[in-house]
Amino acid sequence: MTRRTLILALVASVVALPAAATEGAVQRAGRAVERGAKRTGEAVERGAHRTGSALERAANWTGERLRRAGRWAFGD
Repeated sequence: MTRRTLILALVASVVALPAAATEGAVQRAGRAVERGAKRTGEAVERGAHRTGSALERAANWTGERLRRAGRWAFGD
């Protein structure tokens, strides 16, 4: 190997290492964002499900009250 080839190989490896490290950091950051988005989506779904269940219970309760009032007022 000539001196020039050795220097070029050394420079190439010095340049390649930070690029590889940066690429790994970008991938880790991307995965973290993806996990955060997934958690947020799941939390939104759970909240919507709870809200829907609460609304459904309230509607059932109101409907039952109206049925009872109708039976009381007008009979079966």
